[in-house]
Amino acid sequence: MPTVRRAVFIALLTCIGVARLSAGSFHILPIRVAFTDQKPTATLQITNQDDSPVAVQVHALKWQARGAEDVYSDADEILVNPPIARIAGHATQLIRVALRHPTRVTAERAWRLIIEELPPPPKAGEVHMVLKISIPIFQIARGSVFSPRLTWEAAHMPDGSLKVTASNSGNAHIQFKAISLLADGTGAPIKSTAAVAYILPGGTHEWVFHDEALKNASHIMLDAQTDFGDLGKLHEEIALQRR
Repeated sequence: MPTVRRAVFIALLTCIGVARLSAGSFHILPIRVAFTDQKPTATLQITNQDDSPVAVQVHALKWQARGAEDVYSDADEILVNPPIARIAGHATQLIRVALRHPTRVTAERAWRLIIEELPPPPKAGEVHMVLKISIPIFQIARGSVFSPRLTWEAAHMPDGSLKVTASNSGNAHIQFKAISLLADGTGAPIKSTAAVAYILPGGTHEWVFHDEALKNASHIMLDAQTDFGDLGKLHEEIALQRR
């Protein structure tokens, strides 16, 4: 029977609220990159916490929103050096990323930096599961106003659930870290979620809630923790529809 030598699962990780990411045997710092026209470069540190050496490949994908769908495509705007690295056990590798042609932008641009482990040569009777991590990269113009602009909709669905939709018509992303719902002005949150969601410019996101206390509500109060603004707090009152 094959044995799993190092059980590191393939995953696309979205990171919030931490200064550093641990996944499998890697530490990566930072966990988000922000470019401006005056600072079009950044340096990442990848630390191999395993005893054995590991090889990684790094590349960027363009990240765009098509309604509620995230769309990824090949990107040549981001330079990565080195694109492939072999990291000794308990060693740290620096990865430099940069805009190929720094230009001033009027709307935020986004990419995903993909860091994936390259599998070692196969060995008989052994299974090696590899790691794949995604880090967001954003570009804004320094001194310009970049802001998300959200519109909200909430509707009772035929199956009894409540669907809440946010659409972003602004020129910058917003990241939701947690949201809570209050029905008809009641005092305590009756439903909350820590589900992470990015909404890019032109994008939408849907949350579906199942709770008896929401079935007869005519409006809800929504509180959210985000990455936008000084405190990152958002408070909205939303009228409910029926579908």
